[in-house]
Amino acid sequence: MTLSVAERTVRADDTASRLTHVTLYDGDPYGAGAEVPAIVRVAITWDAAANGVAAQAAGAVTITVPVGATFDHVVGMTAAVAGTAIAKRLIAPAQTFAGGGTVDVSNSEIAG
Repeated sequence: MTLSVAERTVRADDTASRLTHVTLYDGDPYGAGAEVPAIVRVAITWDAAANGVAAQAAGAVTITVPVGATFDHVVGMTAAVAGTAIAKRLIAPAQTFAGGGTVDVSNSEIAG
C-alpha cells in the first residue's frame, strides 16, 4: 500500500519535530559508523511539512569539521549531545579535511 500525501506529511512533521541537530559520521550511523570525534552538533529547524516533505527553515546550517576528520554521512540527531540518529544522507566519496573546514548542509529535506 502506498501512503497518502496527508499521511506522509504527518510523518515528515513528526520526524522534523524530533530531528533537532545535525552532525557528521564516518561510516553508517545505523551500523558500525561513528560520529566524527571533537565535532559540535549544529541545531536545525524545519518549516511545517507540505505534500509529504518537511524543508529546513531558512538560514544557513554549517557544520565545522575538525582538523583531520573523515566523514561520509550527514546525520540527523534527536539531541545536541547523545540522542539517537534518525536520518542520514550519504556523502560519496568520503571526505577528508586535513586542515579542517566547514560543510554546508542547508536546504535539507525530510520526506515522510
